[in-house]
Amino acid sequence: HAKKILDLKEEKASAKSQHESEMNKLSSKLQEVESSHQQEITSVSEAHKAEVSLLKDEVSAAADQHSAAVQDLYEQLRVKDEVHEGEKARLLKEAEREQKAKDGVLASAKELHQTEVGQLERRLVGQEEAFKKELSSAQEELEAAVSAAASETERLEKLRGEEVAAAADRHRAEVEAVKKDAERQHEAEM
Repeated sequence: HAKKILDLKEEKASAKSQHESEMNKLSSKLQEVESSHQQEITSVSEAHKAEVSLLKDEVSAAADQHSAAVQDLYEQLRVKDEVHEGEKARLLKEAEREQKAKDGVLASAKELHQTEVGQLERRLVGQEEAFKKELSSAQEELEAAVSAAASETERLEKLRGEEVAAAADRHRAEVEAVKKDAERQHEAEM
């Protein structure tokens, strides 16, 4: 019976020793797993940090690039606006100059027209005066011609009256001569 107890004690001691050995192995394995897991977490965390840092750098670079592009666009717009304003000012000046030139041409054309109208009016007045003189002269000539014609008619009528009277006298003298001739012949025949 004592031997059995002794055997049991030894068995118990052996089992206890084996249990402690297994527990140590498990503890060691657990520590390895924890250490490995910790290393993995650290590695993943560092990789994540590196990725986040890279992304931040990319975002920052993209923001800088965007800002530079926006700045460049603003500059282009400013330059275009300046060019546009300059072109607008140039076109306005040109339009003003053209308008002034047109106004000048119009004014000189108006002046020329007024001068021509004045010349035409003077010429018309001159022509009218010349026509009046010609008309007056023609009227005088006509009156003189009428007067001359009346005088000529009067002279001709007087002349004709004289000729008629002379012809009548000659006719009477011829008639008288014929009468006397006839009388003489009659007397001679008697």
